[in-house]
Amino acid sequence: MSITEASDNSLQNKHIGFWGRIPLARKLLAVFGMVFIFTLIIAAVTLNGLGRTQTAYENALTQGIYIRKLSDQLEKSLLQAREAEVNFLRYWREQGFDTAYKNYVIPHHQDIADMRADLDQLSRLGPVVGTLSTGNITRVQYEADVASLTQNVDAYDSIFGALVEAHRKKGFDDSTDYESQFRIAAQNMDAGLFYGQAGIEQLKITFLRLRISEKNYVTTASPAYAVEITTFIPLLEEGIKTTENLNPTAKTDLLNQLHIYKTSFDALVALDQQIANYNKDLLKSSTTVEDLTTKINTLGERLATQNVEAARANSAQTYTISILTVFTVLAISLLLAVTLSQQLTGPIIALTNTAREISAGKFEIQAQVNSTDEIGILAETFNGMTSQLRDAFQNLDRRAYELEQRTNELEVTNQQSQKRAQELQTIAEIARYISTEKDLDKLLSLVTRSVSERFGFYHVGIFLLDNTGKFAVLRASNSLGGQEMIRQKYTLEVSKTDFVGSVILTGNPRVVLDTSADTVYALNPDLPETHSEITLPLTARGTTIGAIDVQSNISNAFTDIDVSVLSLLADQIAIAIDNVRLLDETQNSLVESQSLFREYIADAWKTKSNSEILGYRQSLTGGQLITGKAIKENGNHQDDEKDMLAIPIHLRDQVIGTLNISPNNKDRTWSADEIDIIKAVAERLALALDNARLFEETSTRASRERLVSDITTKIRSSNDPQEMIKTAAEELKRALGATRVEVVPKTNNLPPEN
Repeated sequence: MSITEASDNSLQNKHIGFWGRIPLARKLLAVFGMVFIFTLIIAAVTLNGLGRTQTAYENALTQGIYIRKLSDQLEKSLLQAREAEVNFLRYWREQGFDTAYKNYVIPHHQDIADMRADLDQLSRLGPVVGTLSTGNITRVQYEADVASLTQNVDAYDSIFGALVEAHRKKGFDDSTDYESQFRIAAQNMDAGLFYGQAGIEQLKITFLRLRISEKNYVTTASPAYAVEITTFIPLLEEGIKTTENLNPTAKTDLLNQLHIYKTSFDALVALDQQIANYNKDLLKSSTTVEDLTTKINTLGERLATQNVEAARANSAQTYTISILTVFTVLAISLLLAVTLSQQLTGPIIALTNTAREISAGKFEIQAQVNSTDEIGILAETFNGMTSQLRDAFQNLDRRAYELEQRTNELEVTNQQSQKRAQELQTIAEIARYISTEKDLDKLLSLVTRSVSERFGFYHVGIFLLDNTGKFAVLRASNSLGGQEMIRQKYTLEVSKTDFVGSVILTGNPRVVLDTSADTVYALNPDLPETHSEITLPLTARGTTIGAIDVQSNISNAFTDIDVSVLSLLADQIAIAIDNVRLLDETQNSLVESQSLFREYIADAWKTKSNSEILGYRQSLTGGQLITGKAIKENGNHQDDEKDMLAIPIHLRDQVIGTLNISPNNKDRTWSADEIDIIKAVAERLALALDNARLFEETSTRASRERLVSDITTKIRSSNDPQEMIKTAAEELKRALGATRVEVVPKTNNLPPEN
């Protein structure tokens, strides 16, 4: 059922009087008819008087209203100018100077131009003010106020222009403004102090404190931070001059950059002070403009009021004549108006009050229905609409609350996801860095430095087990305290009583969120700034090889997400350490294998060299074998050949012989191509000789195995021990060419029985 139908049913069920049942149109017709009659009576009496006073009122109001109009326009332009001023000062850095200038400064200039135009019109009204009765205000006073207002508007515009220019100098251009100048100098000092320099940690700390105070000053413009910066600059300058860990050129560069930084910062502080003075002057001038504008506005009202009173005095005769008639008619009209207004406006006022309360959120209120006319139908319809609005707002509030809760949850989840993604990206980058490092000491140093820089922890240390597995040795650290512990060869026992040792022993991470509140925690004197600590095991291939210890100078610095992320990072570090160790072991094994193989090659060719045939000689007359006996009888002719070319025969970094070549002609010079050809032949000769040696050894081993297999087969053909011994002796005698083979049994002396 619709709202209209429900309203009709409700109205039919109520008891309503005669006046309530009259339609609203007829009620209004009756009321307006009576009012029209009385109006005609009053008009007939006062028409003449009104005609005479109309001209007086118009003339009286013209000048005052015009002054009020100009002053209102002046106030409006001033308000718009102040709004543009505030918006420029608020958004010039966020939107950029050029954009803010276009959006706010140019409209500000237009508002000032409008104010000057209104002031010009007001200055022309001085003679009018002098001819009218204005009480204590004279023409001289009025013109002085307008002139003062003009001067203050000009001063306000000038101060605002100076303020805009000061902000442009402060931070408009990326290379020439004051903020950029001292920021560039700070970046140059940062590069000089933190890249490639060691032993200047105190200078770095002072510089970092200087940068923190600088950031706070740029953000808040507080004089306290400016005082801190002026305190740190001499300390940093003295530290650069007195340090012995910087060469003269680096000192000079840093001092020059520090001078540029100080000069730019002093200029910025002076400019901020100037901006503060501009703001004070701007507020003062704008306040003066507002006061003078209000004064002129009051003057316009006073002029209008005084002139109206004069016009009324001139028409006193007309009012005297018509006063009795008017009062009589007004008395009757008042009685009729009160009666009819209660009947007509009462329900409307009640409905209006009900609507006002409902608009304030009181949806349980219902409008009273006392008639069947349009107002009654409207009230009943309004009640139905209120019920629907109440239900709609309840649903809307519930959905808004659910949406707000969901939004908060999504925001928290999004923040956690972003943080987790950044940490995982950092882990991936660190893993990529450490995967390329093959030296263990460099790897450990790289890990501690990278974790400290990427996660912002002031101390990161890596402990590795010694050969006994009972003690853990601090192998790398990024902090000064950790470096001192390494120089002292810091070692701890792997036990449950020690913080790091218990982690290595159990393989479970340990976290202390607040060291000052933990009664069991023992503070390390070399690391006094520790307020929270986490230690994670380094596990590779199911074995704990050490631990990574991370400490922060902030309490409650580690969350569950940090523990999981650092655990993942610890696994990557452990794998990298284990890979480096395996690489070292593999390289050592390779070197050992190569050494053994070279010994084997040397022994094999040494055995070949001990045989009768030592080489082969080929000449124009033919070829012959080189034997040890021939060398003893004929001697070695190698020394007689002055032009002989000797090329060593290499086999896997082992020299197994020499290839000697004598030229046909004396005094011959061997070319590089010929030597390369001979070397290539020597290489292939070495491979061929080694293959022949291997084939010979394989054939010899195969013959020996075949002979052993045949003898074993013949021995196993009989089950008689005597026959087996006889067969073994005969076969060995035949195979070895021996004249006698004996098999002598061994007699065991058994202990006597008890």
